[in-house]
Amino acid sequence: SNKKRLFSQLQNDDSVKKVFGELSKRYSNRKGGYCRVLKAGFSNRDDAPMAVIELVDRNIEAKKMDKPKKIQN
Repeated sequence: SNKKRLFSQLQNDDSVKKVFGELSKRYSNRKGGYCRVLKAGFSNRDDAPMAVIELVDRNIEAKKMDKPKKIQN
């Protein structure tokens, strides 16, 4: 099944559930173009090209939640 195939790549059950739950609903009306790939320069260690892969129509609030809180002294 598709879930087993995706799990073989992601190796994370929570990620598979998110793809088939939240993300499948978000992109159900979109015919294509689910992500954008932005070039991010080259790695310092081996000079390999790097990229940032971003889902379009992403939840802006989720990015704010991921930021670590500053520790006050």
